[in-house]
Amino acid sequence: MAHDFNRILFTTDLSSRSKEVFDYAVSLAIKSNASILILHVIEDESSRTKDIVVDMIGDEAYEKIQQENESYARNILVGKQKQVPIIKDALEKLGQKAASEEGLEGDKPLVEGVTIRMGKIVDEILEVSVEASCDMIVMGHHQRSLLTKAVVGSTTRGVMRRAKMPVFLVPLDN
Repeated sequence: MAHDFNRILFTTDLSSRSKEVFDYAVSLAIKSNASILILHVIEDESSRTKDIVVDMIGDEAYEKIQQENESYARNILVGKQKQVPIIKDALEKLGQKAASEEGLEGDKPLVEGVTIRMGKIVDEILEVSVEASCDMIVMGHHQRSLLTKAVVGSTTRGVMRRAKMPVFLVPLDN
């Protein structure tokens, strides 16, 4: 059964290999006459580590430490927010270049937008995919050893388990 895709969510970690994944997203978009929404998530380190720290020291101790370090955390957040326009501009240029190379400068843009979010990567990917009514998620997948898979959480695994739409994985060998 064939499925028409209207909007593809391309997720990028901005690594040097992201261009390869983007090329697949472009190919899929052209074949299905779909547009691409580019997403980069700046991981909020505190959201990732909070659960581990709370488990180790308890809620009360964590709250006390959090209050003591609030200004420090605010400064880190401001630094990350300053990166957003630079990242967004670079990703928009990538989309324009791809459209130009494919001769797709007509009525329907190939890349319809660039979104930069902060938070937990899997949650943000899934949230944007639903909010933007995406029909497919395209992302790179780093192949790792069994030991690494067991110890380290996987963004890919989290998206695959929770996504309500097809996820197209591009294998990236290290």
